[in-house]
Amino acid sequence: MAVLFETPRLLVRHLQPTDVDAYHRIIGDAEVMRYIRPPQTFAGTREFLEKVISRYTPGSLDLRLAVEEKETGLLIGNFAIIPLERTGQTQLGYAFVQAAWGKGYATELTRAGIRYAFAQLGLEELAAIAEQSNLASLQVLLKCGFEQVEIYEDAGKTLCRFILPAHR
Repeated sequence: MAVLFETPRLLVRHLQPTDVDAYHRIIGDAEVMRYIRPPQTFAGTREFLEKVISRYTPGSLDLRLAVEEKETGLLIGNFAIIPLERTGQTQLGYAFVQAAWGKGYATELTRAGIRYAFAQLGLEELAAIAEQSNLASLQVLLKCGFEQVEIYEDAGKTLCRFILPAHR
């Protein structure tokens, strides 16, 4: 499978049907998904993965991608460049298996993902949403140049919206 972009320690590529077990270790883990959405059952993961793969079309800005650790070849995370509902904006997001936490992967991936979104996809701006209590993600976004523009309530959660224009 072709690599879309990489970092010194990570490869980012399209997800494929054979990734279902590894992908479930991400989106099926309640702690990993704590700030994102409810965790998926294995059947839910398989169904979601099929939808994700079906959206891979030229020019699509609905990308949920696999993140592999170069050293091990293991799928350890996912990276998303997807529409931000009800806004017309495109958001960036990520999640990693717990074993990959605390290694600086999120910052490394986000910086490379920003470059990819602007240079390869031609985006003029990126948005990001993080729950206010998710201090690790807030720190990653600020470190990568995003500016917090709003704090709001949605479904009982306090969320922070960030923006990063391409010209930065």
